[in-house]
Amino acid sequence: MNGDVGVVIRAEPGFLAGSGLNVWAMTTIEEHRTQFRRDDHDYRLEVIAQEDAAAAERQVTVRLNVSGPDGRAVATGQVEAASSVLAAVAEALADELLAAAGQPRRYRHRRREQPSNTGRPWTAALDAELEKRWIAGEDLRDIAESFGRTQSAILRRLPLIGCDPYTPGAYLPPPPSQRDDEALAS
Repeated sequence: MNGDVGVVIRAEPGFLAGSGLNVWAMTTIEEHRTQFRRDDHDYRLEVIAQEDAAAAERQVTVRLNVSGPDGRAVATGQVEAASSVLAAVAEALADELLAAAGQPRRYRHRRREQPSNTGRPWTAALDAELEKRWIAGEDLRDIAESFGRTQSAILRRLPLIGCDPYTPGAYLPPPPSQRDDEALAS
């Protein structure tokens, strides 16, 4: 490798009037430069976020230059991607580079799509509906689906409204401090 990094220049059509070039304008929004030394190698990483007047999203350019102990380039590269796919590109690139280096790939837990009401607060009306359906003996899966919540969220909510999460159709017994003295004696 010779260590050269290609430069991408974009300008508004007509920006370079009379030059005959037809290129596009990009406005730099953020730039981050990081330099560090590790194992006798110098690393230089640049991340540049730009906004294109014609595009709906940011473009991100990542440049990497690594010099060996003698100052010669041992790694150079550039990635350009839309911000919407940058995380997926980073994960794929990290996995492939680890594999090429003989290292185990990182474990990635793929998140399932969450139900529509995940994280939303419960209301008194929702609590009343949940209690009615649980006491009626309705199936947990059906209740969770209709509320747009996970089954775990339903099970966690039940004791807060006085229902026994382990026994469909049942209320929790009152705590000892609220029981009648006769009930405690028998």
